[in-house]
This record gives sequence, structure tokens and C-alpha cells, in this order.
Amino acid sequence: MPYSLIVLVVTIALAGVYVFGTDASLWSKALVTGLLFLSFLWRYGFFLRVALGILLCLYFTYLKARSSRS
Repeated sequence: MPYSLIVLVVTIALAGVYVFGTDASLWSKALVTGLLFLSFLWRYGFFLRVALGILLCLYFTYLKARSSRS
């Protein structure tokens, strides 16, 4: 399985959970969706998808730590 396909699937899944499953603001959801679509049009979009996936993983880790602390 090519590694770029793994990054693609994970980033789409994380962005979907972020857009449809969190209480984030509307502009933040639009930004994540726009960056994901931009990554398909840009020549170096793979790196943008990797960065977006890492940022979303960090965000969900932050939410998990925040909810378990209180």
C-alpha cells in the first residue's frame, strides 16, 4: 500500500470528524475544508495534507486531555 494513500485516507477521515463531529467555529471548519481541497489542486499538496493531518491529531489529543482533566 503506498504511503501517500494512507496519508490521504487518514487526513480525509480526520477532517470529516473535525467538520461533522466537533463544536468548532464555522470559520475554522471552513478553513480545514478549504485547506483539504487546496491540497488536491496544489503541486505540493501532499505536504499540506501531512501537515493538516498532524495538526488535527494534535487538536484531538488536546481535546481528549482537556476532557479527561475536568
